[in-house]
Formats: sequence, structure tokens, C-alpha cells
Amino acid sequence: REAITRAATVVVRYEYFNEHLDIAESIDRAVRLGNGRYIWIIGDDDYIPSGFLRDVVERLLMATEDISLIYFNRLVVDWKFQVIQAIAHPRWHKLEQELNMEEFVRRYTHWPGFVTSMIFRRGVYEEGRSFERPWHAGWGFLARIYFGGRAGRVLVVNYPSLAQRLGVHTWKGNWPRYWLVNMPRLLSDL
Repeated sequence: REAITRAATVVVRYEYFNEHLDIAESIDRAVRLGNGRYIWIIGDDDYIPSGFLRDVVERLLMATEDISLIYFNRLVVDWKFQVIQAIAHPRWHKLEQELNMEEFVRRYTHWPGFVTSMIFRRGVYEEGRSFERPWHAGWGFLARIYFGGRAGRVLVVNYPSLAQRLGVHTWKGNWPRYWLVNMPRLLSDL
């Protein structure tokens, strides 16, 4: 394992845009710009602790072909990163586990759209394009990942590795439609 890690070359490309797009358009743009085997979208208000990137790279190097998604648990913190308000998935019992996509969706859809927790295989996103519907608005990226990855496995990493700031302007006023209408429809479609 150490030899594989030392021998691997990892290239990270960083792009920053001032133009505001909605989340689906922003993720689409990021996926189009990337050229790696895996995609990791990092939200601009999320915290990635030191050492986490090394952990991610090691998991990607060891991932088998059938891993569609790697999903990390997270802390939910206040806007100033001073108070831990919750662990997103407090009832996980194993440090790591592999699940099929159906089981993952059934067990871990509490706060499911935190994109920084997800590293997905590039092909998954394109394979899931046919599943996306207008009533998935706000969650189209999630529909693509969940549906496109249905034939693969999900590696779930339990220990809270990231921090998500609990925002005060959730979805710019669209949250009732996105969360109360569109999310149940997406899960029903799945």
C-alpha cells in the first residue's frame, strides 16, 4: 500500500469563478472541466482539515472498479466554525463499510445533498443523466450520482472527516420546494 501511494502521481486542478450559477449548473461546469477518473466537488463554505486530502488519495488509489461513490461523514458546525452542532450521521457503527447504492440511499439520505462528502466516479455522473427530471430541481446532481452509480458500490467512511457550515440562506429561498417537494419525489423515483 505504501509503495502504491508513493508511486502515484496526483494532479489537482483548481478553478475559481466569480459568476454565480445555481448548484446544478455549477456542478455540471465543474464536471465538464475535470478530466480525472473521480470527481470531488468542494463547497466554498466547507472545511477540509489538514491530512484529509492524503486520506482521500489513499482511498482512491485502493478503490476497486466497482466503487461508484465514496461518502464521508461530517460535522455540522455554526457559521463561524466555532460550535459543533451535530454529527451528520451519528448512528453509524462501523468505521468503513461498502454498500450497494440502494442500501446506501435507504440508510443515509439524512442531509443527503452535501456534495463535499461525495467523491464519485466520472462515468457515474454521465450515466445518471438520463434519470434526471425537471422535478428533481435542486437535486439533479444527486439524482445523477445515485442513479448512475446504481450498479456499483458505495464506500462509506464513518468518522467525521469534514465540517459543513450550517447556512443561513439555504438555496436562496427555494428550500421549501427543493427539500419538501423535490427531494421526496427524487427518492420516490429511485
